[in-house]
Amino acid sequence: MSFQRQSINSILRKIEYSWQLSGASSSFIEVMHRALPFFGEQGQSEQNPLKWSALPGFCCQAAGGDPRWVDGFAAAWLLYYVAAHIMDKVEDQDILESPWQEWGSRVSINIASGLYFSASLLLTDLYSQNESLAIANEINGDLYRAFLRMCAGQQRDLTQPEPSLSDYWDNANDKSGVFFSMACRLGARFATSDNLKLQCYEEYGRNIGILIQILDDLEDFQGSGEGFGKVTMQVIQRSLPVIYALEVLPDQECILLKKELEQAYNQQAAAAAFKRIEKSGASYYIITEMERLRSQARSSLERAQPEQPADMELFDLLGDLTYQF
Repeated sequence: MSFQRQSINSILRKIEYSWQLSGASSSFIEVMHRALPFFGEQGQSEQNPLKWSALPGFCCQAAGGDPRWVDGFAAAWLLYYVAAHIMDKVEDQDILESPWQEWGSRVSINIASGLYFSASLLLTDLYSQNESLAIANEINGDLYRAFLRMCAGQQRDLTQPEPSLSDYWDNANDKSGVFFSMACRLGARFATSDNLKLQCYEEYGRNIGILIQILDDLEDFQGSGEGFGKVTMQVIQRSLPVIYALEVLPDQECILLKKELEQAYNQQAAAAAFKRIEKSGASYYIITEMERLRSQARSSLERAQPEQPADMELFDLLGDLTYQF
């Protein structure tokens, strides 16, 4: 069994045990369990939260610690991740597939609330463990400040009618980069107080988070040539390929692209929009930016001088964050 799989199994056991002690009804625990992604074929997806739950443990080990020290923190981080993912689906009106379609928005919000409080409950354990007692306040404070930045980024993203390219990068950093930077920095914090190393792991995580945000955008966008339809037009219009095209295309082509996007439920209009976006050079731009982010993450990791075997795990994760247009 791989170290990543062992770490994820340990995190899931931590969550299950916490739920058993919580006093919550078995029926509610069951729906929270169903909301968690599973570790199987989909567990290797770049956007699957479960895959990334091992990240704090990797960073702890790379900084010289025992990855088991962070199981409780990593379990809480995973639950926060899934809860935020559910809220994002509701806000984007993207409750389309099972089990979200079965539950609907109201039940989904309640499940997300349960996951948030489950995560907060797990964080209280930091005050009862020798390896985390001294840093429990620091970890909680940093994590909740990160959540406020994430909410601010989501607020901007939801309320900007036509975000610019600069807006996109700011929002991607605050919505996703900050969350992953905290996973890595605070995971390493269990093992070291070296500010330089902590900054390196923080920057590594920030770049991973932004890459995952881009891949999430591209996953929404990938069916463009055959009609959008998996997500709302509001989501598509806030995706990186569309924002880039509207930034660089001549005014008349931008007008045409907006009309095509408005009619993109029609396959012909969707194909025309996709072709126009490709004409803008969006693919080349995104590939270049993704490589820049991967390069920055590699450089940050090299400066941190991570210890084996976690160093290879952290470098290998970057290789997964690619996209074929």
